[in-house]
Amino acid sequence: MSKPRKQEDSTAQSEKKKDTFDKIAPFYGVFYTYQKWYFRRLLRLIKQENDLSNKASIADIGCGTGALCAVLNESGYDVTGVDISPEMLAIAKKKKENQNVTF
Repeated sequence: MSKPRKQEDSTAQSEKKKDTFDKIAPFYGVFYTYQKWYFRRLLRLIKQENDLSNKASIADIGCGTGALCAVLNESGYDVTGVDISPEMLAIAKKKKENQNVTF
C-alpha cells in the first residue's frame, strides 16, 4: 500500500508542470491552425452522434493557447478556458477569435 502524498509534494509537482508549460507556450502555437482544423472536424463528428443544442456553456480545462475555445466560440457556445500556465492563457487571450471567451 502506498503512502498518501504530502500536500507539499503535490504543490511542487503542480508548480513544475506550470513552469514547463510556461516555457513551451511560445512554441505551442505552431500547431494552433492544425488544432482548430482537428477540433472543428471532431466537433462535427460529436454533433452527428449527440444533440448538443441544449448545451450553452462549455469549459475547456487545460485550454492551452485556446484552439478548442476558438472553435467552440465560433460554433456559438459560451466558453470558459482554464489553464495552469499563465503564459498559455496570455497567448489565448490575444487571439482575435477568442475575444468572447472567458479566461
